[in-house]
Order: sequence, then structure tokens, then C-alpha cells
Amino acid sequence: MPDPRKILVIQTAYIGDVILVTPLFSALKQHLPQVWIECLTTPAAAEVLRNNPHVDRLIAYDKHGSRKGLSGLYRLMRELKSNQYYMVLAPHRSLRTALLVHSTGAPIRIGFDKNCGAWWYTHRCRYDSQQHETARNLSLLSALGIHADSLPPEIYPDAENRTAVDQLTADAPKNSRWVALAPGSVWPTKRWPESYYRELAARLTADGCTVFLLGGQEDRPLCRRIAEGLSSQVVDASGALSLRASAELLRRCRILVTNDSAPMHLASAAGTRTLALFGPTVPAFGFAPYARESVVLERTLECRPCTTHGSRRCPIKTHACLAGITVSMVYDQLKQMTSKR
Repeated sequence: MPDPRKILVIQTAYIGDVILVTPLFSALKQHLPQVWIECLTTPAAAEVLRNNPHVDRLIAYDKHGSRKGLSGLYRLMRELKSNQYYMVLAPHRSLRTALLVHSTGAPIRIGFDKNCGAWWYTHRCRYDSQQHETARNLSLLSALGIHADSLPPEIYPDAENRTAVDQLTADAPKNSRWVALAPGSVWPTKRWPESYYRELAARLTADGCTVFLLGGQEDRPLCRRIAEGLSSQVVDASGALSLRASAELLRRCRILVTNDSAPMHLASAAGTRTLALFGPTVPAFGFAPYARESVVLERTLECRPCTTHGSRRCPIKTHACLAGITVSMVYDQLKQMTSKR
């Protein structure tokens, strides 16, 4: 018999999507304090949720590794069924997620109506394309008669994360002029040009700022090229910090300049102002930076948006959406934003 306290949340999309689902955990614990919340997510994104007081258990679904393919999916479905959940919420909109939700056998299965597997849900909530993703995720609670107030994303670095950042920044000047740049993205068309990031870093260090280059292991070659030959005030932190440690570093920075990618949402969880550069995607999709006083720079072009997530190549082979955002435009906007404090 399902345990009425057990709730499963499924979000196995990108790291940024998992960051933006954290307000849902907070709201569940706020309105239903007795529940036990488990989250099914990817191994990479699980790091974002560790130490979160609103998540009682993490289940890693390595859909591209140990659990890939139909056999891995079937094993996971059997495991979820045996866990006896009473309620499952599915912010992630995919057929595979809907199948996993159905496989649990939970009496209450909540998801969005805009999903090709929505018929497997007992409660279908309207997907409002005009809302920020955090608000959309919270709207799933309306199926339970709960109307949660807007909540920011959350991330919880621990002592080990703080120590890692202390060590990385030990030689950096202890002032308020720390700026983070996050030049990477899984999608090449969402990256502001590498040469632009390099020029911006040079201009910022000339102003006396310390610049930290953030990214994962996959971003190390990119960040190394940007930092090469520049001032020692450019610190390449790519691949050196976990996601939660990166959030801790962002918390200590005055501002982040980033593409439309996961670091933008890490900064929102850290409460750090963000200057976000949008190209093939648009903020209206619901993924704008959440942190207060953040700014989006974008160009008005007939070809935008050309994709919902990003792509490998520009469809019209110009990359005008991001190449047209000049270094001077970004630098001047940074000056305006930092002059407010």
C-alpha cells in the first residue's frame, strides 16, 4: 500500500532545469511539512540538490550510462514501483518521464497538459508558456489546492565547498570587484563569441576587477584560451569546482556575465546579479535570470527565436544574434549595473 507521506519529483533534464525546480521542494515542505520527498534526476544534476534540507532522498538516473536503453528503463520502473509512492509530480515534460510516472502506480500523478504522455497523469495542470519556469513548476501544486507564492531557486553549499572556494581565491584581492564570466554552453549557438569574452576580461582587469572564468570540465579548453596571456587577475576556475562550490564562488562575486546556460541559474540560486546574453532562445520562454536587478541583453531579429533549447549550428550561418552584441554593449551595461552599489 502506498505510503501517504512519500512524494516523488521527477526532473531528469538539464542542470539548469533542476535548479529551477528547487522552489517546488521548498513549497511542498512548507505546505505539507510531514511529507518525505524523493527526487529522480541525473547523476550530474544530483550535485545541485545535495545538502538541500527539502529533499530527503536522491535517486540518480544515468540514462546515458548504466541505465541507458530499454533494459535500464525497465529496471528503474520496477524500482520506482517498489518504492510505494503516494504522489508523483513531473515538472519534466517528456514521454519517458510520463512513462516513469505511470510506472510508479502512485494514486496521485501530477504533470503538465502539454506532454505527449499526459494521459497517464491523474491530474493535468495547464502549461503556461508566459510564466517563469519556477512559477510553472509551482503551478503543479494547484492540483492539490495549494497556491504557492513565488520562491527563488535554492542551492546549499557545505563547508567543503566553501573551503574549496577559499583555496581558489586565496591570492585574489579581497574587495567587492569580483566578476564571474561563464563562457560555455552545451549548445554552440548559445555561446557569445570566445574573442568577445577575452576582450571583456581584459577590459575588466584593466579596471582593477578580478575575473573568474566558470565552467565544467568540458569548458576547460575554452576558458584556457580566454585566459591565456591575460593578467593574473583572470582566474580560470573551469573544472576546478563542483556545482555547489561554483554557486558559493558566485555568491562572493559582484556580478556574473553568462550565456543562457546553467551558471545563470546557479547565480539566481546564489542571489548574484546577472547580465545574461540571449541569442537563439528568448527570455519569454520562461528561463530568464531570477536574481534581482539582473539584465538580459538581446537583439531584435526576425530569425529569433530559432530554437527552444539551442543548436549546433546557426540555421542562417550568421550567428548574428550573439555576434551582434558587442563587447562595448556588455561593458557599458556592466558599468551601469555595478554603479548601483
